[in-house]
Amino acid sequence: TIATLFIALLILSVWFMRPSDDELASRSTQNNNAGLMPLERIEMVYDQRSWNMGREVKQEAKYSVDYLPQGDSLPEWKEIVTIQVFGGIQDKGTPEEFALAMKKHISEWGGDKVTWNMIAASDTDCIYEWQINGKENFIDQYEIARIIKGNEGFHLVHYAKRTAAIDAAERHNWLERLKAAKLIQ
Repeated sequence: TIATLFIALLILSVWFMRPSDDELASRSTQNNNAGLMPLERIEMVYDQRSWNMGREVKQEAKYSVDYLPQGDSLPEWKEIVTIQVFGGIQDKGTPEEFALAMKKHISEWGGDKVTWNMIAASDTDCIYEWQINGKENFIDQYEIARIIKGNEGFHLVHYAKRTAAIDAAERHNWLERLKAAKLIQ
């Protein structure tokens, strides 16, 4: 559909126009109040460790903030929680269509090294996970994410860990945290 194509193009533009980690780190030290500062926000409970903001990036219709457990730093993180807002696209498709467009893109560059699983999906919400293992010049990574449709856009919350495999109990705990995350308006 046209909505799926639009979302796929948006994802590709976000991916290919993504600044480097160094550029994002320098932006996070700037006091930039221009761009999107969402009125809606994701509220979630992390694990028992102390989590600190690694960077915050505000652009026209996009907002992103990364949180790292104490001791991790950018760009050599081991675990990360990223919360993003893609403003103004909430009426262009469903969260599941957005996730499937991301799946297509990730599968194109990851090839047979990527596994993908849609855990749950509705018209307003979806949860999925993906993992990449053994791809040359790429660090093994596991990610579980939730997309929530809000009034301002699609809100994404991702937990990622650079690892070849994630423990079943750890996966369960992060899945429950993402399910419990709330969109505050």
